[in-house]
Amino acid sequence: MKIELAQIQELRNMIPIGMMDARELLERNQGNLEKSRTEFIASEIQKLSASTGEESEIIAKYFFEADYDINIAQDKIEAYIFDKEFKLKNYQSVRHDLNMTEAWLLTIQSHGFLNSLQTADFESIVLVVKECGLVDFSVKLEEAYNYMAEKEESFRELDEEKLIEAVENLKNSKYYQDLLEEFRVNIMLNMSFAKNYEGLRRNIL
Repeated sequence: MKIELAQIQELRNMIPIGMMDARELLERNQGNLEKSRTEFIASEIQKLSASTGEESEIIAKYFFEADYDINIAQDKIEAYIFDKEFKLKNYQSVRHDLNMTEAWLLTIQSHGFLNSLQTADFESIVLVVKECGLVDFSVKLEEAYNYMAEKEESFRELDEEKLIEAVENLKNSKYYQDLLEEFRVNIMLNMSFAKNYEGLRRNIL
């Protein structure tokens, strides 16, 4: 049967769907809006179930709360799963650790990554990074902190001119540039870290 533009627009007012997908859905259901809507919901719930492994009842709850937006629903379900697992896992992070990590991230924004490695309580930062799922990077971060502490100690003996030169050489070194890139990839551009970090904050603070 021929699907009219008005039918497509009406379906799109009911669910978040593109023009072509709406047309195909209506054609499969002979123009029946409610059947098309039901098929769309069932399909999206199935996708979310496959991607999250969560029960369909939970998925349906968050899918409806998200007003049928699969991306918002996915975020809500992932937050639900994190909170559920948080209660089962032996997380060691406490409020102090998160506060130290927050201060560290703010220091990076205001004074740069190199200066942030002089933070006093770096054990807290390493712990939070590890518990956000970045085990390998947490090890490298701890090694970098110890390495920079040794460098800082050697810098104490330098006069101002040589100190400026030494710091610039350190910033331009392959070691530091590689570390900076790993930080960018693992922390700044990593949505998984951001979600896990927010999950810790939600459950601890």
